[in-house]
Amino acid sequence: MSHIKNYRFTDLLHYHCHAVDGELGKVEDILYDPHTRKVRYLLLRTGSWHFGHDILVDPASIVALDGLTNLIEVNCPRSHYRNSPEIDRALPFSRHYEEQYQAHFAQASRRANLDTQEPDQLLTETPASVSEFTHDYPQLTRCEHILGLKLSDNEVCFAQVADLILEEPAWQISNLEVELKNTGTSGTEGRRHWIPANKVINVNLSDRKISMDVTRQQLSEDSAKLAT
Repeated sequence: MSHIKNYRFTDLLHYHCHAVDGELGKVEDILYDPHTRKVRYLLLRTGSWHFGHDILVDPASIVALDGLTNLIEVNCPRSHYRNSPEIDRALPFSRHYEEQYQAHFAQASRRANLDTQEPDQLLTETPASVSEFTHDYPQLTRCEHILGLKLSDNEVCFAQVADLILEEPAWQISNLEVELKNTGTSGTEGRRHWIPANKVINVNLSDRKISMDVTRQQLSEDSAKLAT
């Protein structure tokens, strides 16, 4: 059984990611499926080998994650990412765009098969960077966009999303870390509390609000209990 580890999204930012033949870039965001909360991609900003480009790394291709050195290793060469479709951060990451991205990696895999000279080094299957679609969704959600969303009760903000908790090796958003505000209970202001991600009811990015199956009183009481 794999050992489960939790990582804060903000801690993973700026981790270095290395391919089998050198550095790819630094983590600048994480995209996940809002329905299953599964992480679909790490968004990287490339380094000097392909300077100033955004690329996506499927967590299925990750073979090592070292919290001491802030290093992520993947099992693909840099060539798989060099000519990947351009990413416009201002646009939503749709199913159509992901299909284009997946097609690119499928082609890169076939080229790798053809270019490999030694029989024992032939790729026998599509690299892990090509994931299967499991269901329909309109677009992926960026972790960066969730930070700062407010939980409100009668228009009074009682908590704000301070971080997202990622569970590894499942690569799934397991909890949202919120910072308490205006709870009405002395001593709880500013404390942080984990709320299971499956309690999210609705996310409204335009209004910067999030609805969850939790009340101000519940958070206040839970926080007070932890302090005793």
